[in-house]
Amino acid sequence: MDIMRKTSFLLLILLGVATALGVWVWQKNAYSTESLRLEIIAPADVAVGEEIVFAVKYKNNGDTRLENPILIFEFPQGAMPLEETRTRVTRTLEDISPGQEETIQFSARLFGKEKDLKEARAQLRYRPRGISATYSSETTTTVVLGLVPLNLDFDLPARVESGQRFDFRLNYFSRSEFPLANLQLVAEYPLGFTAYDVRPASPGEGEWSIGALRSAEGGRIAGLGIIRGDIGTSGVFRAKLGMWMGGEFIVLKEVEKTMEIVRPRLHISQAINEQVRDTVVSGELLRYEIFFRNVSERPLEDLFLVVTLEGEAFDRDSIQIQGGTYVAGSSSLAWEAKDHASLRALLPGEQGVVEFWARALEEAGENQTLRTRVLLSDARADFSVKVQSKPKVQQTVMFQDTVFSNAGPIPPRAQEQTTYTIYWKAIAGANKTEEVRVRAVLPGNVEPTGKISPLGDSFTFDPSSREVVWNIGSMGSRQEKDLAFQISLVPDSNQRGSNATLVGEVTLRGEDVFTRQQVSAQAPSVSTSVFGDDGVVR
Repeated sequence: MDIMRKTSFLLLILLGVATALGVWVWQKNAYSTESLRLEIIAPADVAVGEEIVFAVKYKNNGDTRLENPILIFEFPQGAMPLEETRTRVTRTLEDISPGQEETIQFSARLFGKEKDLKEARAQLRYRPRGISATYSSETTTTVVLGLVPLNLDFDLPARVESGQRFDFRLNYFSRSEFPLANLQLVAEYPLGFTAYDVRPASPGEGEWSIGALRSAEGGRIAGLGIIRGDIGTSGVFRAKLGMWMGGEFIVLKEVEKTMEIVRPRLHISQAINEQVRDTVVSGELLRYEIFFRNVSERPLEDLFLVVTLEGEAFDRDSIQIQGGTYVAGSSSLAWEAKDHASLRALLPGEQGVVEFWARALEEAGENQTLRTRVLLSDARADFSVKVQSKPKVQQTVMFQDTVFSNAGPIPPRAQEQTTYTIYWKAIAGANKTEEVRVRAVLPGNVEPTGKISPLGDSFTFDPSSREVVWNIGSMGSRQEKDLAFQISLVPDSNQRGSNATLVGEVTLRGEDVFTRQQVSAQAPSVSTSVFGDDGVVR
């Protein structure tokens, strides 16, 4: 009997638990999430940078009021919201009545590569009235990126010889209707490639901060390179142009170019004024010799050689050619087989040479480079020399001036003191110059008085060497600097009837920052002869 009572009691307990569980399950499932329709309406595709609107649409299709709704919208990766400050937006909504339908819009510009898939997400959390549980509905939509209004391309030869120097260029251009900001350009070079003389210089290995580009704006990364490797192998140059958004690099455009290393048939070299030169001087007359040697195992016939001159510092009116063809004012010189015996037939191991003359402009711009691009049959070689600027220095002397009050007899008299003002003018060349100093030696009967103008300039005198030094330091392109200092002359008795030297020859020296070569200039000595009869010592 006791056993039956215990069994009945246990059954009652189990029945109660089952009933409570059933009520809980019924309550939880009394509302279906299908009663809320949530969708994102957006174009199927959009151009990169084009404004797009994501319309988040929701409707309560049920009979229950939805309370405390919270909408969470996530913009796609690479989106630039136009009205929001974040790419993940949370909004608290009003309660949603049965049958109520609303639309909320989010606008942005999308960035990425062509054919990238960009996914936007929306989630709506709510609690049906009379139910304690919180429900959530989610949806997504995908947009395909279309046209990228950017151009990015490599200008490289398709085939080079191992160890051959060549020009490489990476060009970029924006066709976007609105400015693109925070742009970064990244280049990846193949194994065995070395870049040098890259402009603009890369603060990182193959990375450049482009900043902002407006419509129809662009630029170029240019430099020289050498690639080394086995014949028949190829190297791939890659570049990416993108932008930083929220600490993430979004790639907008990619490009790659393959370069094959080929067996040389011809070796090309260049000499300027019978030397292999890295620099030339502005205004210098240059005799170019282009040498070419057959390094293959068979004769080469009917060759055609073209030299293209690149650089603003070429004085094209000065170009003269021996043998070939040149059109005045152009940039190309050509030699055909009929012009040159070595081009008609070049036996294995034989060498030929063509010549032309050109002058580097006297007044060239800052940091100029003269480039010669040589094409001979299927061989190519690129050469470049930097143009070294020429500074100038001037020296004059005055007695009556507005800087110092000079005194003493004019004409000067032996054993009596007369003071003069010496003017120095230093004029930098086209390139920036560092470590600039101007020097001269004073005669034994001439002394500096200590008066200089401007007062802050560094001016020294060494009594033992009799040398005066003006330490200028750095000078910008074509910058001019002036110094005035006072000297005193006490003529010797044996100088009567003649002119007295005041300051010896002046020499300016410095270092050209672009070429890293020493530059110099001179100005002649000055004496009392500039004053005519008033300069003859009495």
